[in-house]
Amino acid sequence: RDLFQGRSNATGVFTLAVAPATTTVVTAINCGEESKIKITPQTANAAAALATTYIQAVDVIRGQFTVTHASSAQTDRTFSYGIQG
Repeated sequence: RDLFQGRSNATGVFTLAVAPATTTVVTAINCGEESKIKITPQTANAAAALATTYIQAVDVIRGQFTVTHASSAQTDRTFSYGIQG
């Protein structure tokens, strides 16, 4: 019913880990090996980090995905995500 009304439970929010980390693991129960993850910055610092933030296909597995990003001490690089497939 929710899908028919344009909603999905395959969405969420995450914040990139701070330095020295260059990856962030996101738990997502609706994620599978063939899923496509779309991310959208929710803060100005996240928008600035978007050019160096990505998800490799090999880092998308059942129940989670790993985001690769630049190391930063900023604590508010927050993104929302949607999972397709």
